[in-house]
Parts: sequence; structure tokens; C-alpha cells
Amino acid sequence: MMESVELVIFDMDGLMFDTEMMYLKFAPGTAKELGYDVKEEILRKTVGTNHKWAYEIFKAEGFPDFPFVEFWKILDKKYSAYFDEYGVPVKKGLFNMLEFLKSINMKMAVATSSRRVKAERLLNESGAMKYFSLTMYGDEVLNGKPDPEIFLKTADNLKTEYGKCLVFEDSLNGIKAAHRAGMLPVMIPDMIEPTEEITKLIYKKCDSLDDAIKIFNKE
Repeated sequence: MMESVELVIFDMDGLMFDTEMMYLKFAPGTAKELGYDVKEEILRKTVGTNHKWAYEIFKAEGFPDFPFVEFWKILDKKYSAYFDEYGVPVKKGLFNMLEFLKSINMKMAVATSSRRVKAERLLNESGAMKYFSLTMYGDEVLNGKPDPEIFLKTADNLKTEYGKCLVFEDSLNGIKAAHRAGMLPVMIPDMIEPTEEITKLIYKKCDSLDDAIKIFNKE
């Protein structure tokens, strides 16, 4: 199977960088600052999708008037202050994986639900940007994960058949999107373990990007 892979697509938050935990750390308090008590279980449903789809989830959960623009402005300031103080929180094995894929001349791309302005800072400051042939952001697609649009668009831009793309994801929404795109989803769980439904969709599950290198070794 691995011999047919021509493109590896990386999610970003929770997969390359330890930023999903920041969302769950800062988001509940930010919502309360704005006068809303949003439970963590609702916030978790929005992990891995873009702002538009997160808003739809909030509406469905009983928050139709939630001030999303202000919410994200405050969150962005908190994220920025965190990065200024602590730097980019790189996940275990990221650069080992990037160097390995580079050594076998594998095409690489990023397909993240994050907006360009946030994602580019992380990719540039971490030193990861140079490895990727293409980066695709959440504000460049109409439909967020679990819709497959961002993955299909990434593969189309790099002229790669969908079935020859392997996708690294940590979120349930991301795995669903990769599967719907007809790609090979590899789950590296961050905050959320795969459900029974998700387990049926994944090609492989690995503990870290370091651990995932083994799937490229011929069996």
C-alpha cells in the first residue's frame, strides 16, 4: 500500500503543534468573558473544523447569537501572547517525520482548519514551512472538516490522485474528512481517542509521528 502513496498531508493543530490543548485551556474562559457558559463537551465537537463550521455547531447547541468574531479576536491575542512567551509547542516526532519523508522524496502538504494568519506564524517560527509543497488553510475553503473539501483541494492543487494521499490527523472531524476524500487516514490521537465509528475509518493508528514512520517501512 505504501508504495502507491505519492503525497502525505498533515493536519496542523494537535498533530504538528500542541495547540488543541491551548484551545480547550483558553476557550471556556474566553466564552465566559463574553457572558456565555459553553461546556467543554461542546468545544470538543468543534476541534478540527474551521470557524464557519464551529459556528454552526454552536448554533445547533443552543448558542445562535454567540459573538464569534469577538471570541476569536480574544483567543488570538491569548495564543499570540503564549507563543511570544513560550515559543511554538512542537509535537513529538514532527521533525523526525519531516526529515524522513524528505529523505524518500515524498511530497508533503499541510491542510489545516486554522486561518492563514495563525497557521503561517506557527509553520514559519517552528521551521516546518520549508518542508511543504503546499499549505491550505481553513479560511481558503467554504466547508470545514468533516467535509473533505480541504483535502480534495490540496490533492487537486498538487495533481495527485486522492487514493494516493495519506493523511495524518488527530481529530475525529479530520479523520472523517480524509476518509470521505478517499484517502488513507492515519490517526495520531491528541486529546480525543478514536470512537468505534472512527476506528472503522482509519488506515492506521499511531502513538506519535515518530511511531508513524514504521508504516512506511515495507512489511
